[in-house]
Amino acid sequence: MKHRSLLMLFIIACFACDKGDDEDSCTKTSNDFINVSGWLKLESPDLGFLSDVSFLNDDFGLISNSYGRFYKTNSGGFCWEELKELEDEFGGSLFSKFFILNENEIFTSRTGFYKTTDGGETFKEIETNDVWGGSSTFDMHFFNENRGILCKSGINLYKTENGGQTWVNIYPQYGSAQKFQFVSNAIGYLYGGSNFENVNFGEIHKTIDGGETWFKINSEPNIARAAIRSLYFINENLGYFINTLKEFYVTQNGGLTWTLRTSSFDDDYIFDMVFVNEVLGYVIGKDSIFKTEDGGVTWTEDYKSSDASTILNAITKTPNGSIFVVGKNGTLLKKE
Repeated sequence: MKHRSLLMLFIIACFACDKGDDEDSCTKTSNDFINVSGWLKLESPDLGFLSDVSFLNDDFGLISNSYGRFYKTNSGGFCWEELKELEDEFGGSLFSKFFILNENEIFTSRTGFYKTTDGGETFKEIETNDVWGGSSTFDMHFFNENRGILCKSGINLYKTENGGQTWVNIYPQYGSAQKFQFVSNAIGYLYGGSNFENVNFGEIHKTIDGGETWFKINSEPNIARAAIRSLYFINENLGYFINTLKEFYVTQNGGLTWTLRTSSFDDDYIFDMVFVNEVLGYVIGKDSIFKTEDGGVTWTEDYKSSDASTILNAITKTPNGSIFVVGKNGTLLKKE
């Protein structure tokens, strides 16, 4: 009887382990999702407003909603796991800003500054020297676990050398830019502008020493025409931007001069952009995704949402060229 009881316990334990393993592992493939015009409609872990998406590699990625919830994937977006919710800790939205340093270390900020070193199981608020006085974070970029830069309220740029414990204002009162793109550890861009009432202008700032010093590109009048919605560089010389007038510009000299290539988008709003290579790129509008295969000379509608209330908010790519798009109502799309 004793041996029989032990055998039963062993079988139950094995069953429990197998069940847990099945729940923790992801077996889904692209065949498990609806395909609309080549875009997979992935199962979203959150039906709210997904505000940002970023991938460290082809498998590991992170999405956020606008109120402090994070979800990560280790399966290229086919399965998602909810991380610790930060909403209750600071009572406000994150403005979708986070930065993935590696699969364990992730930074995020609104007025406070938070970091996880265990892949999002726990987030710790870093006690900063509070030089920014409670203003909101618009974007951030980290070079390693200690050195990073952070854009606050579009008027000040701060640098840390100790993982966010202390910050120094390295570019005070520079203007109204809000977003970063770094082409390399040395070359990066800060872009944006203002668009409200009768005010509409764009600006681009550049660093060539890893964010230590910055300069504004003032000599190019096309930059100032309207606020820049999205900017994307393929390499140190070739880059693109789209402004609020839906004008698409290209540079071939690292942003010093820009040439208008098209303004033919059939959408009232253009929000974000990504390029896979020099000719293949995607931009997202309110509820549409547009595609170019000739470097932005012509664009065709590649996806149109069947839900009129959809708002597409962010787009990104993985190293192998897969594209992810997130937005309102838990919209989560992938193109392989």
